[in-house]
Amino acid sequence: MSWLMLVQFGVSRKTALLAGSFVWLTIFGVFWLGLFNIYLATRPIMSIALPLAWVEVVVAACIVRWSVVRK
Repeated sequence: MSWLMLVQFGVSRKTALLAGSFVWLTIFGVFWLGLFNIYLATRPIMSIALPLAWVEVVVAACIVRWSVVRK
């Protein structure tokens, strides 16, 4: 999904940040909200895991941006 957004909207840092944030929101946001709603995740765990997952996905989107720019 990051690759598609970068190809369609340009290979800027802003697009990479938005692409990573959207991927994070669709995957981790929905997943962790579901776990929280059925009491399998606590607030302290979510307050640590979600920001770390966001950083990881944004870094991955920046790596995708780097590879698209190199082509």
